[in-house]
This record gives sequence, C-alpha cells and structure tokens, in this order.
Amino acid sequence: MAFPDANLCSLCRSIPFHDLPPFPDASLTRTSTGKRYLQKLFRRESRGDAPIPDPFGVRHHRDLASLRAASAAGCELCREIERFADGVLADMADVERWYSNYPELTPAPPDPSFELWVTRRGGMQRETKPHGGCGDAVADGFWVSTLSKSQASLSVYNVAAFGYCVDGDSHPLAADFRGRPILGTPVDDGLLDRVAGWVRECDERHDCRVADGAALPTRLLDLGGPAGSASSGVRLVEPAPGDRGRYAALSYCWGTDSNPYVTTRAALESRKSPGGIDVDALPSTFRDAIALARRLGIRYLWVDSLCICQDDIHDWERESARMAAVYSNAYLTVAATGSKDSNGGLFFPRPRRPYFRVGYEAAANGGSAAGGSASSSPAGMLIFPLDLQKEADRDKSITMHDEPLAERGWAFQERVLSPRVLHFASDQASFECIRGTVYEDGLRLPRRFNHVDHGKPGAAAAAAGGATPSEAPMRAPERSRHAIGQWYRIQGEYSRRKLTFARDKFPALSGIASLFAARLSVDGGGGYLAGLWRGEHMIESLCWQTPGARACDHASSDGGYLAPSWSWAAVDGYAASGFYHQHRDVARVLDGGVDVDGENPFGRVLDAWLRIEAPIVPLALSDAVQGPTGNMFLAMAPRGETGEVFCSYADFDTLDHSYHAMAETVRKMRLFALVMAGLLPVSWSEPEAESDVAASDYFCLIVTPVEGEGECAREGTPEKVKRVGYIFYPSKALTPDVLERSTRTLTFV
Repeated sequence: MAFPDANLCSLCRSIPFHDLPPFPDASLTRTSTGKRYLQKLFRRESRGDAPIPDPFGVRHHRDLASLRAASAAGCELCREIERFADGVLADMADVERWYSNYPELTPAPPDPSFELWVTRRGGMQRETKPHGGCGDAVADGFWVSTLSKSQASLSVYNVAAFGYCVDGDSHPLAADFRGRPILGTPVDDGLLDRVAGWVRECDERHDCRVADGAALPTRLLDLGGPAGSASSGVRLVEPAPGDRGRYAALSYCWGTDSNPYVTTRAALESRKSPGGIDVDALPSTFRDAIALARRLGIRYLWVDSLCICQDDIHDWERESARMAAVYSNAYLTVAATGSKDSNGGLFFPRPRRPYFRVGYEAAANGGSAAGGSASSSPAGMLIFPLDLQKEADRDKSITMHDEPLAERGWAFQERVLSPRVLHFASDQASFECIRGTVYEDGLRLPRRFNHVDHGKPGAAAAAAGGATPSEAPMRAPERSRHAIGQWYRIQGEYSRRKLTFARDKFPALSGIASLFAARLSVDGGGGYLAGLWRGEHMIESLCWQTPGARACDHASSDGGYLAPSWSWAAVDGYAASGFYHQHRDVARVLDGGVDVDGENPFGRVLDAWLRIEAPIVPLALSDAVQGPTGNMFLAMAPRGETGEVFCSYADFDTLDHSYHAMAETVRKMRLFALVMAGLLPVSWSEPEAESDVAASDYFCLIVTPVEGEGECAREGTPEKVKRVGYIFYPSKALTPDVLERSTRTLTFV
C-alpha cells in the first residue's frame, strides 16, 4: 500500500527525528491517573544528579492556540497532536468534576502549560536494566510533552506519543526499524512470514523452547504428514505412554456457544479414525490454528475441547490436573488473544492506524539525516500514533488487560506455563518467550508476562512486575521468599480474571499450584490450603487486600460452596497479597484442613477451615468519624485512663464502603478485629533484632461470628468467625497488654 507524503507545517518539518534529545526518565517518577490521555510525571526530589533538562527537548508549539492554528492550516501531524491534547483536556474536566463532588477535599487539579517539547520516546529506563540476559529494549519514536504551569512543584505531562516504522522488508531502513504498518485487513502472508521469523529467531538464538523430545499429552490432533500437509486429514490420536515429540497448544476463549465443537465419550472413537475431524465444521479459531501450525511445520496440536472428553468428569479432572505439563512442554502456544469466542479466529482484520510519511534519510557515516520531504529523502519513514496509557505503563502492553483472552481465568495459567506464546491480539500480533516480547509495530521489551519455568525448580523467567532472578544459588530463606513473592504476583494477576463457572476458580489455577507445591514444600512451605500455603508465610498470605472486589457469583456455581472466607478466592476481583514493610506475625495458625472434590488435590473445594490463635477485639461503626468521601470508620472500645477511642477506615471486602449506603447494615453486624501482624517502621533495618522493634501499626482482619455458633462465656467472643474485610490500627490502640488479654483460639471458616 502506498503512503503519501505528510503535509507538515514548518515546525514539524524542522523536527530532527533522527537526533532528538532523550526523555529524562531518570529525573521523573510516574503516578497512575487511571485516565486514557492524562499522564503525569513528578520530579524525583532525591535525584539531584539527574536534573530536568532546560530546554526540555526540541521546542514545538508555544501553546494550544498555535497548535490549533497549524492543525487548521492542514498540518497532519499537528492535527493528530491536537486530537491527543483534546483528550488531555477532557480528562482534566473529569478530574475537576470529581473534585466538585467532594468539596471537603483540597483540589489538586492538573495544570499543563501546553508549551510543547519533542523528545525521543521515553519510558525505557526500566527496560535497559539487566534482565538475566534478555535482549535490548527497542522503542523507536518520539513523545510530545509539556511542563506544568507551577514551577514550585514541577511536573511533566505526556501529551502525545508516536512510533516509527517502514513499509516493507526491502526498505533501506528496514534493519533499523523493526515495525511494519498495521493495515485494516486480515492477517496476510507477510505477517505470517514475520511470525515464522520470530519463532525461528528464538529457536536459533535463545534457549526458550522445549526440546523436541518433550513428553506428549494424553491426546493430540494429528494434522497429517511429517509437517502437517494441508491435503491430509485431521484426526485425534492417543500417543503411547513415554512418546515424545513437538506440538503446539491453543489458548482461546470458549465463548457462550451452547453447542460447541467438543469431544465426548460417544464421539471419541470416531474422532480417532482417519479424517475423523471435519475441519470445515470447526470454529474459525481452530481452523486458523491448524493452518498456522501447518505453516510452521508443526504436526500436532492440542485443543482442550477436542483433546479432553467434556462429558467425562474423571477424564476432565485428570487432564485439568496435567495442564502444567501440557502447556509447559508445548513447542509453541498459539493465543487467540483478541477473539471473544472460538468463532473469532486468529486471522481477523485489525484496526488501521493512521500513518504519516516524513523524511528520514540514512547518512553516509551510518547515522541518519532528517529534513525536507520524503520526495527528497527516498528512505522516508512512517510515523503513527501510540496508546498513551501503554506508553505511560509498558506493563499494559505486556498484560493486555483490554483483550478478551486476558480476561479469562482458564487462559491465565495457559500463558503463565507456556515458555513461548504467539498472540493474535485485536490491534497487533506479538511473540513472547522467556527472553522478552516483540510486537508487530516494532516495540521490543526484554521481559514478558509472569512465567513459571516448569523445567527448573525454584527458577522463573522475568515477570511483568520484575526482573529474572539471578542464577546464583540462593539460601533456603531467600528461595522461600522469592517463591512466595512470585506466587503473590501470580495470584494477584489471576484474581482479576473472569470464569464462566465460579466453581472453576481453583481448577483453573491447579497447574500452576502443582508446581509451587514442590517449590514451597522443599523450602519449608508445606500444604496447599484453598489458594494459600501452610508454613512460614501463612499469616502474611491471610492478609490479602481487595481494592474494588465484589461477591462471587454463587449462581454460576450452582449455589454450592466456593472457598472459605479467609481465602482470596472467596471474592471476585483483584486481591493483593504480601506486605511492603517488614512485619512480625501476631497470629498463629494451629491447624487447618481442606476437603476437595475429585481427584485433583488443587481442584474444587468442598469445605475448609483453620484453627487460629490471635488477639480479637470488638469493633463498632463510628457515627462521629467519616472519611472525606463518606467512607465508614470502625471504632475500638475506649482505652486507658483517657478513654481515647481509636477509629480507622474500614476496608470491607464486598460491602459498599459508603457510610450513607451501608451504615444501617453494618451497625447491625457484630464485628471484631482479628489482629494478624505488626508492621515494623519503614526506617527499621538490620542489625537491630526484629523482635526488639515495636510495631508501628497492626494489620487486622474484620471478622464476624458465623450464624448459629456459640460464644465464649467470658466476654462474648465468638468461637467461629468468617472474614468480611480488613483494617489497620496504630500501635497505641493495641498495646502489648491489650494484645495479651484479648488473645483467643477460634475456628476460622
């Protein structure tokens, strides 16, 4: 497709695209605004060695009026920057409306000056740190930024972001710019050749792929012939125990089709006959996966709906428990990331991005020279707009939370367990391996989504939130801390996902849990208790926090039991585990047990309980203290001679936090603070012994008695409780004598 020269104003023609100053990442720290366009960075006060440069970059328009005038005069690049700027203004208006609803809050409205500066594309400082041998980060392009009006608290706002690419592998700059245009057409041969190149590059340069001798799953689709000839039929095969070979696995959304194409006990034998699977009758995603596997020379393909008997509960339980091996041993996992169901396919049209051809000419000395127009610079490149949210937080490019497959619970472990995943997302294709992630538009990151390395116990590749751990041997406490930290990241990410059937919450994580069972038991962890691990980290694991959670949909579990109240699996929505501060356990888990349904020890839970020893203190809703946005506070009984009442903000797991909405409901509840852990001061560090340091605050669970249970005669303390939230109290509210006098042993369900 031909891309005409962009019509540019004199300012845009003068931008030295080849030689822009860097964005000062080291001088700034970013905060999440939750907005699509409004992206704000603050000056790092502690980084005197990395001042904000003056001038900030290459000067562009002096204000919005100048930008709008150039846009109106026909400058295509200014018109696109103006579109971004209008998005920033709309987000600013949303912020102002929010403050108007809470007049008691001191407003801190954004104040961009809209004096525009152009720099190289930023956000790469984190990506250039060592990541266990990962490749260099590549992010070709530029940012348009502005400074705040206030110089006292200098901030920087990203206004617009653009990437570079070239149109074709034969372009003179093709080796410099990896990105290619994404057109509004279905996936074509050109992209499939690039995809094959990504896989081949990983095969030749990395150690990510599983050896061709990997153990084969119980059943596979045989695509026919040594390399899967398209003329061959497709049938289901059952390799002999111990058979090894190369296969691909498919990860996709089932969707809501009431009559999906599946294997049942009755159809099993016919599926195994030559040509037993009618390819034309398969959903689009399956057909595309077969075509892709054949193109890549992969003979076998694993698809859950066809390789597991869907009407045989014992086969389903047995095979779901083997998910770790299926995806960990796959040569490649193909992900229909952008399709909401099995009919969406892999090779669908993607939204066309706008492209602007500008001058960018390779210089004789191996550098580049810009200026003029593409007609006088035959090596002109293409500029295209980028998603500001993903530019502000590259984790969003990795997690792909806005994609249909990234919402689904079962797909989570499929991605985490797979060494290599080829994504066909709604906007572009990408390939992630243990060494990093490469995108169709040219972005390369030396890290990938959370990954559990099945072949190396205790080791893991780079997670979305951190670097690859050192290969140097770790002591047992370090191994344990690393393993539980990785579990917390995985659990938190998984808790965001959705399931068609709520009762699948544990089975859909069972493959990952089976790997961690070995790691944490080796390091002193012990058994698996409804998503938590018995042992030294148990109290910390019980202290999960739930910003914006909601009650589980029991209707989708046939009204049955899902999880104990003390498990993060008892709620739907993000559940974060792990303390940022050093802490000291106050509570003790004396015993516990879980009854599971079926053969999978990490599968569905029928019942679970803990016997716990901890201080438990009565609470009551405070009518005198409310948060600035009308949130509820819970008060402890008066303490000491002064009769001081201690109130703290209550974080309920699933109840509305609004006092006006829920005060009457909460007032009728019998609530207690179950004191779990003391948080040590931020300033505390070695060599002072942890036991000698007083806690600054205490993390408590808000619990309520289980209906129909008896009470201890002494103070009306419940014998059996369930969790409803969490709360923090200062150490002066929970003095040592209060903790000692209020300690009880109770059952937690």
